[in-house]
Amino acid sequence: MSWWLFQEILEKRGLAYSVYSTSLPMKDFGLFYVYAGCEKKNLNQVIDLILEQFKKIKNHGISKEELYRSKEHLKGGLVLGLESSSSRMSYIAKSEYYYGRTITIEEVFDEIDKVTNDDIVKLSESIFKEQFMTLTLIGDLESCPKPSLKI
Repeated sequence: MSWWLFQEILEKRGLAYSVYSTSLPMKDFGLFYVYAGCEKKNLNQVIDLILEQFKKIKNHGISKEELYRSKEHLKGGLVLGLESSSSRMSYIAKSEYYYGRTITIEEVFDEIDKVTNDDIVKLSESIFKEQFMTLTLIGDLESCPKPSLKI
């Protein structure tokens, strides 16, 4: 999603200084968030574009090319993230904690490769819900336009 947000919000429209999305998966919960640094005058338009992307994914998923690119990016990031001894030890510790054994990189790659567009739609339907959304604003809030998080 970061690629689309960057292209649409920053490059095409110039509405933000920075924009990206990321996730923090945990054993019993997780966090997905989008960050955007923008001027007050662009706030509502930036939020609307982010919510539009959420709706698009909920309704249609992503293209085959986006799915392939995302899988390869995830696998590449995993390999690069395991270059140091400390990151490898952290990976092994998390694997033992979550699964009771060390999951090989090949097993992770196999699971990544199994993900389908239907899986993306099902997941997005479960997380892109109004009751799960929170908005945090930093800046001059007195004169800030009041955004809506309705999707």
